Amino acid sequence: AVAFGSDITQGNFDISVDKKKLVAKGDGTVAGIPLKLTWTKNFTDETALRTRYQVQAILDDDDRKNLGLAANPYLTGPIGVGLIYEIAVDGAAQGAANLNLANATMSLSEFGWQKLPGRIAAARVEFASWDGVLSEISKFAINAPELTVNGSATLIGGDNELKVSVLNLERIVLGETDVSLRAVFRDDGVPDIVIGGNKLDLRLLVKDVFANGNGGLPAMRVRFNTADPVRSIQLGDETVLLHPTGWLAHDGEDWAAIDLLGKLSNGGKVDL
Repeated sequence: AVAFGSDITQGNFDISVDKKKLVAKGDGTVAGIPLKLTWTKNFTDETALRTRYQVQAILDDDDRKNLGLAANPYLTGPIGVGLIYEIAVDGAAQGAANLNLANATMSLSEFGWQKLPGRIAAARVEFASWDGVLSEISKFAINAPELTVNGSATLIGGDNELKVSVLNLERIVLGETDVSLRAVFRDDGVPDIVIGGNKLDLRLLVKDVFANGNGGLPAMRVRFNTADPVRSIQLGDETVLLHPTGWLAHDGEDWAAIDLLGKLSNGGKVDL
């Protein structure tokens, strides 16, 4: 038997078949990953749905690497996965995965945040594909201690060169940060980023820049959203930039261009 384009091995399934469909339910291994699987195959044209997979599995670091889903160092350790994947007669497919992150380690060291194993965390991803190639992450949500993320992503390229072309984060809440972010990746690979929302806490990043310089930052172009203005940016424990407007460009080594206006919390003006 075959699932997701890979052979099912070490399978133990109960199979029922009639004129309309086949249903196989049991345990097996796909691409070296043990899983519980319910596989439904429709034989008639009474429905546009041709195949449905319902999967439960636990993916460790090696499993995710083999699947091209590695997220080190941001996410390590075992993840519980509950997946539904449906393929229509015309080849269009959609799926949804619920992820149990309680036993995983999550880390955003740039912002001083980490979730250790044993703390409750979960994520949900809804996606679409065509002829087996992932094309869109229509919705994703992450909920963990002091971290909430909701967004979507558009993907381009094939199996071997799949890239994010647009990343839309409708809301990111991380500690004191509460913003929205949209990143469009151009042909040069440098993202054009638009930030809006309530507050952006950059204290750790600013400290790192003062200690190590600007070289650790990736190339990017950043603009503050005029339709949803950022109210404040926390630069230090007692330094806040209020109502910033304008844009900044980093070339991977330094801030190459800046056009920024704002007001400091101590009353000083920023005009760069």
